[in-house]
Amino acid sequence: MEHVRVRAGDVSPERLDTGFYSRAYFEAQAAIEASGLPTQTIGSVCEPWQFGAYALCSAIVWSDRVDGVPYIKAEALGAMLLEDAGLSFVTRETHELLVKSRVTSGDVVVSTSGTIGLCSVVPAHIAQANSNQDTIKFSPASAGYDPYFVATWLSSRAGQVLLKREAGGAVQQHVYLYNFRRVPLLALSFAAQKYIGDKVRQAERLRERAKDQHTVLMRLLDIPGLAAVRSEVDSRTNRVSTADLTARLDAKYYGAKALRTLRVISADGIALGTLVEEISNGFESRTFVESGTRYVTVGDVSSGRLTLENAPMIPPSIDVPERARIDSNCALVVRTGVGIGTAVKVFDEDQGASISSHLIRLKCANEELAAVLGAFLNSEVGLTLQQRMSYGAAQPQIGQEELLAVPVPRLLVTRGAAILAALKIQDAALRAATRLTRAAIALVESLIDSRIAESELVRAQALLEAGVRGADSTLMTRWFPDVDALYALLDADDA
Repeated sequence: MEHVRVRAGDVSPERLDTGFYSRAYFEAQAAIEASGLPTQTIGSVCEPWQFGAYALCSAIVWSDRVDGVPYIKAEALGAMLLEDAGLSFVTRETHELLVKSRVTSGDVVVSTSGTIGLCSVVPAHIAQANSNQDTIKFSPASAGYDPYFVATWLSSRAGQVLLKREAGGAVQQHVYLYNFRRVPLLALSFAAQKYIGDKVRQAERLRERAKDQHTVLMRLLDIPGLAAVRSEVDSRTNRVSTADLTARLDAKYYGAKALRTLRVISADGIALGTLVEEISNGFESRTFVESGTRYVTVGDVSSGRLTLENAPMIPPSIDVPERARIDSNCALVVRTGVGIGTAVKVFDEDQGASISSHLIRLKCANEELAAVLGAFLNSEVGLTLQQRMSYGAAQPQIGQEELLAVPVPRLLVTRGAAILAALKIQDAALRAATRLTRAAIALVESLIDSRIAESELVRAQALLEAGVRGADSTLMTRWFPDVDALYALLDADDA
């Protein structure tokens, strides 16, 4: 173990734990000093607050999304942007009661217990929200700071080190208000802050656009006659006609809701097998390298969209079987493991990758059919049908023959062009949003490492405000191979 030599002047009378004097901290501090960038502590900029009314926790009444007020816990804090899927909701009466933990648009929320350092900005479309006791909130905009830049700084490598340094606790780590106040902020010029913050705001807008496309997609996937079935709850017992009996004897195969769904779809459905040219499983690779062919695993699919940014690479020397290669005419289905039945369409950026044996590849004649199959199988109806036919007690799985027999509504095939268009816009918006948030963090880290000068960001921001994208384009090409496609997405979002 390598020791860290600490100067006497750096020793704090209140902390002697090794985490407070980590090598990462001294390296981050040295890099900031070398960059010449000024800093201010959060406490000198504004007054952070925390949930203080612990006695009122038992008075919390939960609500649904429609009528409730958003309640922010660590699960909802993402990469500078709130994750809708992680939000809980409380009644308006609860919100009024919990005065000390309210937040509004533009407030920065940071997780300070358990998983420390998750950080997001409350977006403009959430006018009022509440939050739990494991988060600290502050409003840097009141002191002239861009909140999206501040969230980016705290999410950067140096920001995370400086924040987590303040954590203490033997069993579970916590950051308290008194030491949170001394966490430093980079005191950049407002123009440079806004340039970085705008990247995160653009990502937020694109994620909202993706949500709009998801709504469009749900309408396109709507099948007449299924509304009543979706509202049903399976009863404990179900009388099954002899016509429905097969060699299967497991109860879930004969669930009332699953059987009714099957009947509605089969009334005007096409067997999935008639819509694919080829069905195959992938292959197993145990060898990975830093550069090679991307290898798609269940984790890259289980979110409901294909994300290969962190996919492992297999070496060029491995002979990838043709059945495992994917292109934009393919849809993928999780055969076994986490998220069984989850399906995605493959897009142009994913072409050339190979898949693991835990995935099923459906190769179609064109992109429209691949889009229909990916969207349908990943819908509530498609998942119901797949889970019905899955088998295996210890680890359920889906077989190729069973999947080929799944009926696909004929109506969806006629809507193929519209489904493909919605999926393409949704996918492009989400990919661009992810790259924008990563670019924002990389810009902060590049400033600290002196790879980019603050003046470059100030100039790019001034030109953008004048309607000129040249300097911005030069900076953004580091993260966007096709920066014009990014601008087209942003311009369409503005229209």
